Amino acid sequence: MLIPKPLTKGNTVAITATSGICSKEKLESGVQKLKDMGLQVKIMDSCYASHGGYLTGDDSLRVNDLHTAFADKRIKGIFAARAVQRVYLPAAILP
Repeated sequence: MLIPKPLTKGNTVAITATSGICSKEKLESGVQKLKDMGLQVKIMDSCYASHGGYLTGDDSLRVNDLHTAFADKRIKGIFAARAVQRVYLPAAILP
């Protein structure tokens, strides 16, 4: 099991939306709280997307955002834009 290092001021974190749509106001509020903690915030494209009325973009966008966030060595933490009971990512396209 990998245990990440604690986040420190100046670290970059990503926000990705892997499931349901979140409101712009709640996203902006969360981003501001992270910035107030001294973190740099990268908002992934899936946070602004909509697909089928309830998902944040199609499967490939959501998975690509998550993969991109994990692959970017500058990103020290990844946050979900919205908590949900299930993450709707097809298992066939996850590594």
